Amino acid sequence: TVQTRIKGCKEALDAAKSKVKEENEKFEIAKRRKINFENGDAFNFHRLSSAEEAQQLEVDAAEKVDAAQQSVKSSEGGLAMAKQQLKMPPKVLLQIAIEDVKRKYCVVKWQEIIDENRREAIDSGWRRPWDGKDGKLFEDYSRRWAPGLNAGQDCDTLPVWIKKLRPDATQIFTPDPNLPPGAVQAKTAAQIAYELFPFDWRETDDMTLYENQYYDAFEADYITEDMAAQNRKVARNLRHLERTGKTLDKNFAPEDVKQALGTTDGGEIRA
Repeated sequence: TVQTRIKGCKEALDAAKSKVKEENEKFEIAKRRKINFENGDAFNFHRLSSAEEAQQLEVDAAEKVDAAQQSVKSSEGGLAMAKQQLKMPPKVLLQIAIEDVKRKYCVVKWQEIIDENRREAIDSGWRRPWDGKDGKLFEDYSRRWAPGLNAGQDCDTLPVWIKKLRPDATQIFTPDPNLPPGAVQAKTAAQIAYELFPFDWRETDDMTLYENQYYDAFEADYITEDMAAQNRKVARNLRHLERTGKTLDKNFAPEDVKQALGTTDGGEIRA
């Protein structure tokens, strides 16, 4: 039931907040150990053997903090959405789910392209003054990843939340180079299913993961064939509700949800 979901979201939120505090404490310890190593302190004060190990220690700790903070956001969004779902007819939920999965894969691809360009900039010694205010996002990225990339390390620089979205390795078909001529390599049921249906709704309970000002502009200005302006208004306000606990438009009301897609209170299509 929705009440059970709300209770679970509250419990998850409390646990996530505790995890943030715990990971922040570990991050501060990791930073101190790295500083002790760089200052040439005795081994017992840092227990690190190389600059690479010190850098990786801080990177790993920072990623865990990011993941914990994202978990808090996810729980907060889930709680707000669970409360709002009590007012939403099934047809509206379905349409919003469709738009959410579109946003998910567009924003993920956007982030992957940004990451590729940042890596190329580091490799070429370029600046990116447009990447964040006065280039701050790129500076932060470079501070975290440039040492390892310049040293030729195989760094997985994508955000943690994108790494979680990757399919399981068993779902990806990889041709066997040693297969004898004429032999056919069979695909597993999971591999066939992934090739037919590569998109899913995993990690869309909290759409704050996919905030993107450029997609917001696209969603606000472009009306697709399968989503009318009224439905876009519903989706936009519900997404803002997830992020802030408030609707975006002051005049947005539950009646807007009922009217979207031509549904009645029971979720049936009106003639």
